[in-house]
Amino acid sequence: MIIKKTTKPAIQFVLVSTAIVLLATALVKAVSAFQGVAYLSKTDDVFNFLDVRELLIIAAVFEIVVGLFLLLSKDARARSVVLLATANLFIGYRIVRLIVGASGTCLCLGYVGQWFRISPVAAAVTSYALFTYVVAAAYFVFWKVVWSKPTPAGLTSSTESTPTLAHP
Repeated sequence: MIIKKTTKPAIQFVLVSTAIVLLATALVKAVSAFQGVAYLSKTDDVFNFLDVRELLIIAAVFEIVVGLFLLLSKDARARSVVLLATANLFIGYRIVRLIVGASGTCLCLGYVGQWFRISPVAAAVTSYALFTYVVAAAYFVFWKVVWSKPTPAGLTSSTESTPTLAHP
């Protein structure tokens, strides 16, 4: 029996690599949440009913669920929608942080900078790079899977779809 692949290799690569990023960041968040750092008991600037530790745990569980869904689901359309919703959630969180005037940088990667002895600036750049990758991947996959429509055979643009009459 031959299994027909329905997802193009480029899209599959982006989905799998994004799932790996989400699972890796989830692991970092989960480990960070159980460190004995005083900052983890501080109330989050956006979700002021949660402390940072609780938010890291919730975010880690969420990212694990999304990452596993991206890896295990066979429905490319569903995966693209879930990834886009996740990216939009991340964007929304960062926008609200700006609106409320949140202090400091987002600890989206927990305390990974301290573990690897990298500067706070390098940790922030890494966090923004991963954030940018997930967002770009989400919009790319959504565009390719949901918005792109194959053109009928022989047509290369919408202007060519209008039939023309042959002159004698």
